[in-house]
Amino acid sequence: MKLLLIRHGATPGNLKKQYIGSTDQPLAPEGIAQARERFLSLSETERLWCSPMLRAKQTAELLYPGIQPVLLEGLRELDFGLCEGKTWEQIHDPAIYDHWLAEEPEAAFPGGEPFGAFSSRITAALSQIAEESRAFHLSRGAVVAHGGTIMMMLSRHGSPKRGYFQWGCRPCGGFAAKFDPETLELQVLERLEGGPI
Repeated sequence: MKLLLIRHGATPGNLKKQYIGSTDQPLAPEGIAQARERFLSLSETERLWCSPMLRAKQTAELLYPGIQPVLLEGLRELDFGLCEGKTWEQIHDPAIYDHWLAEEPEAAFPGGEPFGAFSSRITAALSQIAEESRAFHLSRGAVVAHGGTIMMMLSRHGSPKRGYFQWGCRPCGGFAAKFDPETLELQVLERLEGGPI
């Protein structure tokens, strides 16, 4: 089946280049405009899965008006712990950053969600999407979630194989993929360009 992976539109924190994970921010006016622009290029979908966070739900409503999304807790963004709402300049701790860049399972921002736990959560959410895809014999679906969620999903299940940080996408950007519900493989077909941050 064809599955679109779409990041939410920009939030006030995104515009300030802050780490916004578990903080439940709404879309900024710029993010609303990005979603309205993305809406013009989207085809219909048979099923819509969405993070329960406000910015993702607002984006999903703008992208797919009239479609009730299936909210999956597992699609939430990474929790950055004590670094929530801070910029890299405010954190500026090379030890934390190096640990994180290594993609080690125990890597986490202070008080935040470990990389390995985040990975397991995202795989569980993708497994639920696969189960529903098989049950309803779907040929087209869409996921509206977060940058980190999409990066983790593709670094673990995407083809071609790339590391976590190589799957970044801009607000209202993302990827179109051919999804195999049996193996969870996401064969990336196209990058969807998003708006500026």
